[in-house]
Amino acid sequence: MKKQFSCALAAMLAVSALMPAATVSAEEGTWKMVMEVVNYGFDDPDLLMVQDAVNEITVPAIGVEVEFLTVPIMNQATKQGLLVAGGQQIDLVVAGLLTTPSNLVSSGLLQPITEYVEGSEILSGLGEGILEACKVKGEIYAYPGSIASGNRVSYFYDKDLAEEYNIEMPEKIVCCGQGLINSGYREENKAVARMIVEAYDTPEYETIVSLTGSCMNAIVNDYPLVFKDEPEWL
Repeated sequence: MKKQFSCALAAMLAVSALMPAATVSAEEGTWKMVMEVVNYGFDDPDLLMVQDAVNEITVPAIGVEVEFLTVPIMNQATKQGLLVAGGQQIDLVVAGLLTTPSNLVSSGLLQPITEYVEGSEILSGLGEGILEACKVKGEIYAYPGSIASGNRVSYFYDKDLAEEYNIEMPEKIVCCGQGLINSGYREENKAVARMIVEAYDTPEYETIVSLTGSCMNAIVNDYPLVFKDEPEWL
C-alpha cells in the first residue's frame, strides 16, 4: 500500500495534503482515492474528461482509481471539516489556499505524509528548504503543487461589455499570491505583490472591483504585513 500510495502522490502534484478520516477502499483490486478540486464559482465541463484521462494512467500502472470532488472556493475553508465530520471519503486536498496547513493540522484535519514523500525522486527536485516549509512539528503534512504562484494566470471577459462600461483589465495583472501568504511565504510573495501594486496604483482608476473576496482580503489585509518594512509599497 505504501508503495502504491507514494506513486499516486508523485503522479498528482496539484494537490497538497492527506486527510485523516477518509480511507482508501479496495474494490475489485483497485484502490479508490478521492481528490479535492477547488473551482472558482463555475463548473469545468472538461473535469470528468481529465479524471478519465488520469485513471487511464493510474489504474493500470498502480491500481489507483482517482475520483475528483469539486469544492467551490467560497466553501473550501469549511468544507474539508464538514466532509471529515460526515465520514465522507476525501483523501487528498488543497492546503494553504484559504488557511494555513498548520491551522488544518491543529484542527485535526490533516495527517502527516512524511513516510510517503521523504526520499521521493520527484519531490527532491523542489529545492532545499521547500519541504521543510511544509513541516509542522517536524512532520511533513503538505507539499507544494506550484512554487511560483501567479506565473500561469489567465482570465476571460467580455471585451465589448468592458468597453461599454469603461472597465479596464490591466495587462500586467497576476495572481495576488494568497496561496504563498497562507503558506508562510511572505518574503517570496513580495515580487508578486509588487506587480499587483504597480498594476493598480494609478490615478486612472477610480474603483477596483474584484470578483474574489479572498483575493481582495489578501491585498487589503495581508499586503500591509508583507510590506511592513517597505511602507512605500502601501
